[in-house]
Amino acid sequence: MTLSLASTMPTKNSTRSQVPTNTLILQSRNNTFQTKMLELREKVHLKIGRQISSKTPPGPLNGYFDSKVLSRAHAELWSDKGKVYIKDVKSSNGTFLNSLRLSPENEESVPIELQTGDELEFGIDITNDDGSVLYHKVACDVHLFSTPLSQVDTAITQELNMPMSNGYSQGYSDIPKLQRKSSSCSVSSVSTISSANDINVSAAVPPTTGKRSRHWELLLTKLQGELQRAKEVGNELASMKESVLDVDKIFNEDKLKKSDEHNILLQQQLAKSAAQLASYAEKCRQQERALLSANQELHNRQQTIRAMEKEGYRNDSENNRSETKQNRWQSEEAQLEFEKEKIRLNKALVAKEVECIDLKSMCIELEKQNRRLEKIVNGQSSSKDLAGALQLPGVLGLIGLMIGIIAFLVYRIISTPQYTTP
Repeated sequence: MTLSLASTMPTKNSTRSQVPTNTLILQSRNNTFQTKMLELREKVHLKIGRQISSKTPPGPLNGYFDSKVLSRAHAELWSDKGKVYIKDVKSSNGTFLNSLRLSPENEESVPIELQTGDELEFGIDITNDDGSVLYHKVACDVHLFSTPLSQVDTAITQELNMPMSNGYSQGYSDIPKLQRKSSSCSVSSVSTISSANDINVSAAVPPTTGKRSRHWELLLTKLQGELQRAKEVGNELASMKESVLDVDKIFNEDKLKKSDEHNILLQQQLAKSAAQLASYAEKCRQQERALLSANQELHNRQQTIRAMEKEGYRNDSENNRSETKQNRWQSEEAQLEFEKEKIRLNKALVAKEVECIDLKSMCIELEKQNRRLEKIVNGQSSSKDLAGALQLPGVLGLIGLMIGIIAFLVYRIISTPQYTTP
């Protein structure tokens, strides 16, 4: 939940004191904004960012700044169990706590606890080519009070609203003084200040020992957050890897199942084609025997005619001429029938050759599909694979028989003698 503090200002007559409330005062270090006095209620997030419209003018009681270096949603502040936390919410120019950037550009940071005396910066200085600062960063000192804003001593707020001197705020040297001025408010835990006698440095120079330990504390917190984020990312990657492996396994099993079914169907078609081819081969053998018989009969009749012509029977009598003419007609009819049968057989042979070519193409395609299936299942072979079916001795023998029959038919047609009628 993110909202401006202007809508959550407490009133003196309200009874919200039961809810833990902290007051965060951000005192400018470079006079770029009016001192912010932000009241943080328990687990209510306050947005820090650039002014985006006339409805969100920057003021001392909200988290909006009139600065070009801030993002619209730059950071968030909230209170949890009496402690105040800050995190960067994917800003472009970053959020810096004691000169340590909370997160890389456009990445959300882990929550970091704020303490009194911390140096907080939003964005970076934008400079011109000559080195002069074009847009200043928002730099401020942190002051925390574990009471609502209405209970903070007025003298404290007036002193914190004073402009800074020599680029540094007077908050470091005035913290014990501020503590004494407010009897109704208690300053939240300050690691670098234990009592007034512990601070003997000048007002212009802040202490370094506490800042150094605070810097290491922030660095350790940031590293722990990054380590936790890395573990979460590692767990997500492991879960994604398992999901991908499961999906890939299911996909391969389904594809292998479909390929097996396809192989069975192709094997059935191949067996059916082989049976048809065997039937056609038997018909071809029968037709060849009939053709040989007709050719032999024609040859005998031609021999008879030639013998009769040589012996002079043609001119001996009318009966012999009639018989010779009848034999010639029969020979011509037999020759005509032979030619018709030859043409029909040639057509049938061409059709069978086309079918054989189709069967060869089907066998080649089956072999290609088998190779692709072998690649898909990573080289694993199955007794149901098409490659195994094509490598069976029966199938290879059947293909060899087909080729032999076709070659024999072609040879017989080419070598068949052409007889002419005398």
